Amino acid sequence: MKNANGTPVVNCSASQPLFNGTHCMGCPNGTYYMLSNFSCYTPLNVSNVPALAASNRYIQVGNHTLINVEKAINASVLPVQACPSSAPLYNGTHCVACNSSQYFNLNNNTCYNPQLASNTSALNATNRYINLGSYTLANLILNISSSPYPSHSCPSTAPLFNGSQCIACANGSYYELRTLRCIVSRFATNVTALNATGRALAYGQYTLAYLQAQINSSTVPIIICPAATPFYNGTNCTACPNGTYYLIETLACYTPIYSSNVSALNATHRVV
Repeated sequence: MKNANGTPVVNCSASQPLFNGTHCMGCPNGTYYMLSNFSCYTPLNVSNVPALAASNRYIQVGNHTLINVEKAINASVLPVQACPSSAPLYNGTHCVACNSSQYFNLNNNTCYNPQLASNTSALNATNRYINLGSYTLANLILNISSSPYPSHSCPSTAPLFNGSQCIACANGSYYELRTLRCIVSRFATNVTALNATGRALAYGQYTLAYLQAQINSSTVPIIICPAATPFYNGTNCTACPNGTYYLIETLACYTPIYSSNVSALNATHRVV
């Protein structure tokens, strides 16, 4: 056999078929002959998409979906090796197995332990919960149901999750949904005094009328905040400093941001 310039060549053996520039070589089983640099290529591990799908225990967040994982694998120009079904998630270093109580988190390729969440059905059944501003049972249900992350409901005997544990409020006390604690009586915004400030800032449904309706429908004994500190922020009665506003939606003081004075700019006749 001759090469392109007509000089004779000798074919490498079938067991070592690749000439790398210095000698003939054979690649081990499970590897590939990389012709771009005359070396042996070991396929990289990738997540086992069918096994993940079959587990029905994977979490998709944003663009981190099973479909996109499969697309990225199919787009590879080099051979890949799927992780075994017993450890189907590739985390960039090795194949990962999550136990039966965990979920495969495609957002960061880790095992996810479901967190506790309030038992909204049990809370509703108590009829002893307090809605305050946007901190309502309806919004709590929405937040839990819309989360891509799975959760475990608190037991009905301790239905409120306070951020660290499930708690039960004794008879005669109430579940306060803003501060996630039990209360016997509570302060409430002095709507009349707040209105008189001229600085109550409504947004959407969160108006003074909405606030008053919440107060009127409360089954908890109410202590109205004094006129000097008319705004109940979920913890105490407060007054917002002059120049700020009472934001009803979040029960916080709002400081206006600056914006350009268009009239003054026009009056300068120096706008380009």
